Amino acid sequence: MRKRLVRIRLPWPDARTFASIRAATSAVSLPSCPTYQAPCPELAQESGDTLEVLQRKNLQLRADLRTLGWPKLIRFHGGGRTYELPLRTTTAICSASAEESTAAVLPYLAGFFDGDGCVAGRPGGCTLRVTQSYDKADILLLFRSTFGGSITRNSDGKGLRKPSLRWVVCGPSARSASQLLAPYSITKHRQLLLASEWPQEKSSRGSCMVELSLLKRVDSAIARRCSVGYVSGFFDAEGYIQHRGKATLRLQIGQKFGTVLHCVRRCLAHDLGLQAPVRSYSYPPRSISFLCVEGTSNSKAALRAMLGAGMRCKAAQAELALRLRPENAEQVGAALAELVGNQAYGKRQDQAARTRAFKIASMQAAAGQLNTWQLEKLQALRSEHALLKAQSENVLLQKYVHKIQALQGEIWADSSNRCNFDEFDAACQKLKFKGDVAGAWRALDEDLSGYITLQEIDPASSSALANFRRWCDEEFGSVRSAFSVFDNSGDNEVNYREWRRSLRFYGFEGDASTLFYALDVERSGTLTLQEVEFLDDWIFPGANTTQDVSSTTIFSQVLNVPPSPQQLTTQYMTEGPGPAACPAGYGVGSGPRAPMRPFPGAFSFRKRTGGTILLPATPRDAGEEPSPLDYDSRALDSLEGSTG
Repeated sequence: MRKRLVRIRLPWPDARTFASIRAATSAVSLPSCPTYQAPCPELAQESGDTLEVLQRKNLQLRADLRTLGWPKLIRFHGGGRTYELPLRTTTAICSASAEESTAAVLPYLAGFFDGDGCVAGRPGGCTLRVTQSYDKADILLLFRSTFGGSITRNSDGKGLRKPSLRWVVCGPSARSASQLLAPYSITKHRQLLLASEWPQEKSSRGSCMVELSLLKRVDSAIARRCSVGYVSGFFDAEGYIQHRGKATLRLQIGQKFGTVLHCVRRCLAHDLGLQAPVRSYSYPPRSISFLCVEGTSNSKAALRAMLGAGMRCKAAQAELALRLRPENAEQVGAALAELVGNQAYGKRQDQAARTRAFKIASMQAAAGQLNTWQLEKLQALRSEHALLKAQSENVLLQKYVHKIQALQGEIWADSSNRCNFDEFDAACQKLKFKGDVAGAWRALDEDLSGYITLQEIDPASSSALANFRRWCDEEFGSVRSAFSVFDNSGDNEVNYREWRRSLRFYGFEGDASTLFYALDVERSGTLTLQEVEFLDDWIFPGANTTQDVSSTTIFSQVLNVPPSPQQLTTQYMTEGPGPAACPAGYGVGSGPRAPMRPFPGAFSFRKRTGGTILLPATPRDAGEEPSPLDYDSRALDSLEGSTG
């Protein structure tokens, strides 16, 4: 009997039907994606831990934290809104009319740019850049609304280093922005003048790049009078509000060169009547200068003036400092510690620790007048103080690790190659899709798993990316390491010609063209590290993502099949030096020792190119598992004689 295949065309589900589908699929327990590794729970403090044990745990916690990555930042909050990354601007905003309307904010922006800005000159043109943490995007939006440009992701977070954003403006907009900032700038005045006159001809840009590099190495600041607005912007970028003692404040700015600090000192003295001495300290081969506003009343007066002049990044800290009183000193100090950076995270002392430290210092000052019992008490106080500090550091580090692992929401991406409906709906809105979003989701999610993958949308691209990821793991260790090898020029960009040549050179057997256009989603003609590094975290359907254990070992364990001789590790003991005695250089994925030296492909574990020095010959009677002593020493001597 011949069977007949009948195809039934189902209508698109309406909103009510889709709601029931979502309710049914949400009840299915999906495996989670363990993207980030948590530190070992054994590193948490216990009741019987001594000071040495706690210090050892804290060191291990910090080591684990340095390798703990943040989720990828795909959006950012600023000005009460949420913006997609990258936030690009096609036309320049600054003009002659904008110069008049933004005259009040230009001194602030010039001060901030003097602190955290950068003038970068390249053969392709001159750019202005400002980099800030992802939670300080308001100042970048102010630069963008004033001068144009774009806001992109600068770097991903790693441990105590938060993800950062970068405002960049180039071309005619960079020249216009330089012309507007230069009249108010002190530290980067000459650099901005050079950027405003950046030549159009590429042949004339070499001398300008050399001059710009020389200006950055010396104190190129000009001594000029500045306003409180400039001081507010410069303090926002480089300043520090320090809570000292019970209810004592101090403002401090540190700089490599002291010219700008003397300009700030004269502004504070002339406009606010505050005395702020500038002190220089020598740390050979360098020296550093500090401007300090001492005293609570003077510090509060300076903060009020800077808040009135438009302080933004440190506005919350300044408002807290203005509310500082002896009765709320502990609460204000704890709040200030939460708002500062992570440079000394876990090392800062709370109010109780400062009280103990002050008591110990007082007893140490009178150590010559203390008897034996008092000296023993002093030693006990020191031990107790050190133990309590180690316990507090352990709690703070554990709390920070939990904070990173718990990050989720609309501004973070999990990079798991699994798109749920919320992400799908947001993408449709970004693409301005006006059709039936729920019906499109139901058509793509054929297995009702609650998520869709690239395999369900574009099987060819998914297969190409999976093969490339597997090849990079085998040859280079990761996709990031492979990209660093392909990027010979070091400009964080690889065009199609470099991409195809690198894949052919290192023995990739897939289609380089299909792979390139699958990764170049912006169709810019070049690939950057940010466009390919996501593959290291992707989960491909049916692929083993564990890199520590090979697939053959897993199959051998599951099927209870003994491993082949090729999977066994050779074990031997010799009287001479083993493989560990040979220098391994910088490791896999690193660049050559000498800059611009031709590199014949030693990054690859498979590709063997000509011109490399091979190991000496092995005698025929060496056996199947030779040791380092089985190599022909005469061939080694002849090789050394020929190279020497």
